[in-house]
Amino acid sequence: MSRFTKIFHGLYPKRCLICHETMTLERYVCASCHGSLWPVTDYCTTCGCDLIDNVGCLHCSDESSPAIDHIIMGYHYQDAVRTAIVGLKFNRQLYMVRALSEWMNGVILMHQNWLSTIDAIVPMPVDRVRLAGRGFNQVHEIAKALQPSLQAPILSNVLHKRALTIPQSGLNRQARLTNLTDALSANAVSGHLLLLDDVMTTGKTLQHAARALKDAGAQTVTALVIAKA
Repeated sequence: MSRFTKIFHGLYPKRCLICHETMTLERYVCASCHGSLWPVTDYCTTCGCDLIDNVGCLHCSDESSPAIDHIIMGYHYQDAVRTAIVGLKFNRQLYMVRALSEWMNGVILMHQNWLSTIDAIVPMPVDRVRLAGRGFNQVHEIAKALQPSLQAPILSNVLHKRALTIPQSGLNRQARLTNLTDALSANAVSGHLLLLDDVMTTGKTLQHAARALKDAGAQTVTALVIAKA
């Protein structure tokens, strides 16, 4: 660290983006908040749902032909991760992208062999009403922060959400299926696409988005999810 940098940090201490406590490390999040992260493990790499010991995935048996070829999960939607996503999504705290990318870069490194074959990144879209109210697509902002690690172009105008839908988390199974009918469409695409989303609740939205990409010409769709609710 240069002398100027030491003086600068002495006058303007660096603070954790989550809890705002003073930090000495050259990171965006303090050790305490970082320690609250709970990585998602033992999940189905096709649908993202929990695996049952000696049984496997019960959800995939209900899906005749899953559109997602491989899914990579980040962290459980709680504590620091939830604070960062809520701040970004609902409070326009765009700086939270720095924290999310710091955490997800480690996930990307762990799955580098698989992710090295992607041709492009496709952020999950938001409908026009929510986009107008929010002013930005939070997933696209996360995609831009992760792009240096993923080394792939971002296709921001390929996947479209054509209808204002009710959040999936508040619906039963049948209502979830009806809610997403004809809600997602895609322009012509090809190759191995990385479908990026911030929070997965039921996984149905991801499957519908992947199906739209497959119908539009994608050969392989991998999903990368920041948090699992």
